[in-house]
Amino acid sequence: MKWLKERGCTTSIPDAEGKSPLYVACSSGRTETSRAIIEMGASIEQAANDGTTPLWAAALAGRSGTMDDNIETLKMYDTHPTCCFYSV
Repeated sequence: MKWLKERGCTTSIPDAEGKSPLYVACSSGRTETSRAIIEMGASIEQAANDGTTPLWAAALAGRSGTMDDNIETLKMYDTHPTCCFYSV
């Protein structure tokens, strides 16, 4: 991730469904990658086209520990996790 940041890569460009790199990492159970993307400046509230957020994606993925780990990560960055389940 550091290598990508040093070369000017961004963390906010979504795919065709509006899913950001953070969204994809959360939905795949990649907690360490999620943390690294947040540290690179990703918006944790950037919703996909359907309105779901990265934390919601982690919950839907149903991966053991992923949601808890991501909530802890969000707390580290002063974000209230209950506001990030679904964007209006």
